[in-house]
Amino acid sequence: MKKGTIISLPVPQATEIMADAGFDWILIDMEHSSLALSDVHTLLAAAGDRLMKIVRVPGNDDVWIKRVLDLGCDGILVPMVNSGEAARSAIAASLYPPAGRRSVGVTRAHRYGPGFREYVGSANDRLILMLQVEHIDA
Repeated sequence: MKKGTIISLPVPQATEIMADAGFDWILIDMEHSSLALSDVHTLLAAAGDRLMKIVRVPGNDDVWIKRVLDLGCDGILVPMVNSGEAARSAIAASLYPPAGRRSVGVTRAHRYGPGFREYVGSANDRLILMLQVEHIDA
C-alpha cells in the first residue's frame, strides 16, 4: 500500500523528512492553507524526485493550474469540480494543445529550458489530474 500525507505548512524540512521516511507521495494543500506559490516551489524542491508530488490548487482557475504545473509537480487536485463544464475546464487548463489550452513558459517544470522539448512532449501523458467532486449537484 502506498503511503502519503498532506503538507500545509511552509516547512521544507518536513517535506524532506517525509521523503526520507519512505513516504510515496505528498499532497501540498494550497486550498486550505496559507501556502503561497513561493512556498509550494520550495516544498517541491525539497521533495526532489524522491516521492510523488501532488498540489491541491486553490480553485478551478486556469492561472492557478498553469502556475502550479509550471513548478514541476507530478499532478494537481482541483477542488469544487461540480459540473461537467467545470471538469472539462480543469482538464483543458491542465493539458497542452491540441488536447487542451495550457500555455508554455520558461519554468522549473522543464529546468528553465534544457528539458523543454522532453517535458512538453510528455507532460500530457504523465500528468496526474484529480478532480474533487464536493457537492450533491455534481
